[in-house]
Amino acid sequence: MENQATESTSPQAGNEKMNVNSETVNVEQSAVNNINATNVTLRQAAAQTVTATSLTVRQGGLAKVKTENLEITQGGVGLLQSNQAQLHASRAGVIVTGGNVNLDLSSTRVLVAGGAVNLDQSASVVLVGNNVKTQNSPIVFLFARNVEGNVSTTFGPQESIIFGAAAGLVAGAILLLGNLFRRRRRK
Repeated sequence: MENQATESTSPQAGNEKMNVNSETVNVEQSAVNNINATNVTLRQAAAQTVTATSLTVRQGGLAKVKTENLEITQGGVGLLQSNQAQLHASRAGVIVTGGNVNLDLSSTRVLVAGGAVNLDQSASVVLVGNNVKTQNSPIVFLFARNVEGNVSTTFGPQESIIFGAAAGLVAGAILLLGNLFRRRRRK
């Protein structure tokens, strides 16, 4: 399967849990360990790691992705490093991009973007970006240079101060108790 121009896998071919290196890769209803290609398309498929220039996913799951351009519909990704990303009705753990990100009916736990971020009926726990545009999108922690739209953050300035103070008190109490128990064990 090495160094071929086009590679296709399906469950009929019995190609589950393999490594694929090719120019163009199409995976349908199958699972693949590693993909290294220029153009990758997954349909009702899963992959452990993908390194590609362009990646399109329709109803699939990915653990770790490094790509220039990602478009995912009804899928999920654990860790995504890309230049541009578009998620439609999808979920992501961590997204790190140098360019733009569009989320439509999607969610992410952590999103860090160097370009514009557009959220439409999407959610994020932590969002860091230069220009953020939202529409009906809840965000727990938002760090942005410019924000446009109706954003509903869980933590505003006052809540952040209270959260920081409470977290500091809890951490201090845990450290104090840990020191007391260590002293008692030494004696």
